[in-house]
Amino acid sequence: MRGLWLIVLLVFGTASAQLTQARLSDGTGTIGLAPGFQMGEAYRGSVSAVHPNGSTISLGIPYVVVSPDSSLLSLPSAQQSPIAYPGDLGTALREVLAKRFQARLVSLISRPAPQAIAGVPAYYAMYDFVQNGVMYAGIGYFTTLSYGPNDPWQMYSSVIVAPRANFAQMYPALMAMWRSWRPNGQEPLAGSQSAKIEAILKDSRQSYEKMQEAFRKNL
Repeated sequence: MRGLWLIVLLVFGTASAQLTQARLSDGTGTIGLAPGFQMGEAYRGSVSAVHPNGSTISLGIPYVVVSPDSSLLSLPSAQQSPIAYPGDLGTALREVLAKRFQARLVSLISRPAPQAIAGVPAYYAMYDFVQNGVMYAGIGYFTTLSYGPNDPWQMYSSVIVAPRANFAQMYPALMAMWRSWRPNGQEPLAGSQSAKIEAILKDSRQSYEKMQEAFRKNL
């Protein structure tokens, strides 16, 4: 129970820091950056920032997860993806850490969180993991972008992470940054990395649709 109450205090407790407002690289929002943090690429409101001491903040990041029953697992590439049943966010987090970050989950405490979509599981979580011999602590909000027999599915996450030894020191700045995050729902700026990704996805969809149409005509 102490762990659960700690999550409540850390997520909702007072946290303040000196921040410099910055525009996301694709123009889809803003975030306040604490001293020392360098913002990474953004995509439609999602963003991350990193501190030299290994502290990170990653907001609005989705991860593709494959169901253990999926026929996709017959493909060698799918075996390298996180594997968990839809909505099993604890297993999905462990798999994402292992397969995306080569890290090992050590402990996890969670409690239900407000649902972004009615009926879709959502949790606050406090967790520890080891990466390259360093112990890190993390706090985050996790849910699914869709729920049900979807395969693959996506785990949505917003997290703050810092080396365990520095977590108490870094917490105010990390939480202040999280609270300053403001996605604006606008289209990515022309020429941004996000716009280039959008163009590639659009071309891929159009090519796939043309292939389907050609196949139907030859039936």
